[in-house]
Amino acid sequence: MSVNEAIKSAIDDSGRTQVWVANKINAINPSLNMDKSKLSAALNGKRKISGDEFIALCKALEINPDTIADKVIGK
Repeated sequence: MSVNEAIKSAIDDSGRTQVWVANKINAINPSLNMDKSKLSAALNGKRKISGDEFIALCKALEINPDTIADKVIGK
């Protein structure tokens, strides 16, 4: 599983929408200027997600970054 697939899975598992996640990322770190199209592009492998975006996303979903790493390496 790729990182973007693991993130998409974590969002699906949370029951949240991409709009909710993008808004929450902006509440955590407004300088990221996240919107649904940027998030969608990252989830579909059309753009890389930055480290700052990844950390804010994990905080938004209230998950440990290891959750994503475990999905990527198949744990």
